[in-house]
Amino acid sequence: FSQICLVLLCTTLAVAHESQAQEVLNRSVTIVGQNINFKSVLAQIEKQAEVKFVYSTRVQINQKMNLNLQKAKLSTVLNEILNPNSISYEVIENRILLTKSKIELLNSNSQLIKQESESFIIDTKTVKGKITDESGSPIPGVNILIKGTNKGVSSNIDGTYTLSVSDDKIILSFSFVGFITQEVLVGNRSIININLISENKALSEVVVVGYGTARAKDLTGAVATINQNTIKDLPVSTIDQKMIGQVAGMQIQQLSGQPGAGTSVRIRGSGSLGAGNEPLYVIDGMPYSAGLNQDFNPLLLINPNDIESISVLKDASSTAIYGSRGANGVIMITTKKGQ
Repeated sequence: FSQICLVLLCTTLAVAHESQAQEVLNRSVTIVGQNINFKSVLAQIEKQAEVKFVYSTRVQINQKMNLNLQKAKLSTVLNEILNPNSISYEVIENRILLTKSKIELLNSNSQLIKQESESFIIDTKTVKGKITDESGSPIPGVNILIKGTNKGVSSNIDGTYTLSVSDDKIILSFSFVGFITQEVLVGNRSIININLISENKALSEVVVVGYGTARAKDLTGAVATINQNTIKDLPVSTIDQKMIGQVAGMQIQQLSGQPGAGTSVRIRGSGSLGAGNEPLYVIDGMPYSAGLNQDFNPLLLINPNDIESISVLKDASSTAIYGSRGANGVIMITTKKGQ
C-alpha cells in the first residue's frame, strides 16, 4: 500500500509541475523591433511574462535579432529566439533555465578536446651520444639532466645515452662524482659526445684535522669537509639541519620538537649498545660533549653565519688524538672569529 501511495504522490507532483510549466508558457508576450539585443529581449520577456531567466556564462546572449511577435505565446517566443542560437530551456515554476543544446555542447566539447590534444603535441627529437673520461674510457652512471627540470637519464655501462628533448634551446647538464659538471646547448645537433674532465682541485683542498690542517691528498684517514659556501644558502636556521645530507655516513635526527632540544648524530652507525653514540664536538679547539642523554646540542652555541668550515673525522686514525672521547667520530668546527 505504501508503495502505491508513493507512486501516486510522484505522479501527482509530476502532473502539477507540468501543468504549472504549461501555464507559464501560455502567457502572452509582445516584442517588436529591429536589431534588438538578445539581453534586451530577455529583459522584456521577464517584465511581460513575470518570469526570471537563469543561465550560465556559457550561454551567449550578445546576439542581435529582428522580431515581430505580437501577443504570442511565451513558448512561441522562446522557440523563435532560442532555437537559432542552439539554446535549450526548461521551465521551473516561474524561472526559465537556459542551457546550451546537447548538439552545441557536443561540438564545443569536441573542439575543446581537440585544442587540448593539439596543445600537448610537441615536436620532440632524440639526442644521443657517448661520455668518456680524459683517457677515452667510457663512464657509466653519468647523470644527464635537462637543466631546470628533473627529467634526465643515466649513461649505460658503455657510456652511451639517449634522451628526448622538445626544443633546440634545451641545455643538458652532465655530472658525475669526481668530474667537473658540463652544460651543453643542444642546438641543431642530434649526437652530443662529452669528454668529462677530472676534478683535481678537491685533492688540494685544505682540511682541518686533529693536529692542525693538511691537504686532502695527504690524508690517510676518513675526513669529510663542509664549506660555508655549501650550506650558507640552505633555508634552515641551525647548523645540525644544514649538515643533513652533506656528509656520507652521517645520520642526523631531531629528538623532539622543543626549541633547543638535543639532536641525535650518528657517524658510521652506532658503536655501543649501552654507552653514548654521540660524536665529540670541537669548536675552535674547545671540545664539547652532547651528553649521554643527548639533552644538550652544542651546535646551538654557534651562529651558522660565523662558520668557516666543518670537518667530520670518521675513522680511528683521524680521531686518535682525542682518545676514547672520539670513538664515535669528531665534528670539528672552525669559525671565522676563531682563525
